[in-house]
Amino acid sequence: MGIISAFLAPAVGPTKPTVSDMAVFFSTMAVIIATLLVALALLSAFPARMGHSIRKALSPATFLWFGVGEAGGILGMIPTWPFEPYRYFFAATLAGAATAVTTVVYIGIVNLSAQQREDDAYMARHLDPSH
Repeated sequence: MGIISAFLAPAVGPTKPTVSDMAVFFSTMAVIIATLLVALALLSAFPARMGHSIRKALSPATFLWFGVGEAGGILGMIPTWPFEPYRYFFAATLAGAATAVTTVVYIGIVNLSAQQREDDAYMARHLDPSH
């Protein structure tokens, strides 16, 4: 993911996007990634069975990419860097944001599946004629 992001990174310079232009991108991505991290911190509020399914869907590599993306977003907001590092900050931030979006979609699918299993089990318990 990082290699693709590095390829997509724009060159920043006097005739390209300015540091101020890029600051909007970096701040937006940093907020998006941080919001997902807060949501993941609230996993303990889920019922045990559903929370366990969601936690199984996460890996340490996911959190590593979140950290890389968040660091890239924060570093990219600093306007005093020379032009060249912004390309790397962009790549790191985009890779972290792509990981965040992929994780949210995957967690949504896992959560939906867990809720469906819970609903099926509930219906089976309450609609079973043998009870």
